[in-house]
Amino acid sequence: MERPHAMHQDLLLAPVKGAGESESPIYQYLKRLESEKQAYELGRLLYVAATRAKKQLHIIATVEPDLKGGENKVLAPRKNSLLAQLWPFAKKLFDETVSQCHTDAGDPPDDTPILPQGLRRLKPGWQLPAPPATPVYANDTSGEGAQAEYTPIEYKWAGETIKHIGIVVHRCIQWMAEEDTGLWDEQRVRQSQYFYQRQLQYLGVPEKEM
Repeated sequence: MERPHAMHQDLLLAPVKGAGESESPIYQYLKRLESEKQAYELGRLLYVAATRAKKQLHIIATVEPDLKGGENKVLAPRKNSLLAQLWPFAKKLFDETVSQCHTDAGDPPDDTPILPQGLRRLKPGWQLPAPPATPVYANDTSGEGAQAEYTPIEYKWAGETIKHIGIVVHRCIQWMAEEDTGLWDEQRVRQSQYFYQRQLQYLGVPEKEM
């Protein structure tokens, strides 16, 4: 048994089975408390996940059929599963769905043919066939699938100044969005020119490039 703290847990009780005892009553009690704690934690996780839905919530789960209890029943889920938290409400829905499936499908006829289940093996020494020939494109003048001469694309990098200007522009756009875009008109944008220059100077842009 533990006492939780903000950063750790203190051990309060750790029972030891007595001589000649098959099971310790204190241990069984603590084990039951731990199981209840885990069940509450699962319920909390399920609640947090379900309440995050904004418009629709789809819950998907799988269950096993109850072969002994009847063809229209399903087995209860594992106790430590999320579905077990919803089972008091979901069981009826699963039973109705399984019953409807059996009603729609019906019993298969006795004369249903059984398909042969033969096993085919590859011969010794079998190899994959050769790959197909290279396709010839319409603009291929050589007739042998030759590709046109590749011309690399040259990129002209703008330099550090343009990069710093982009940083300042994005900062100003974020500032406008956080404050209120309706408060920003052309006059206020122009009046903030000194702020733009100070930001560029702080980033290391030379004065001659402003």
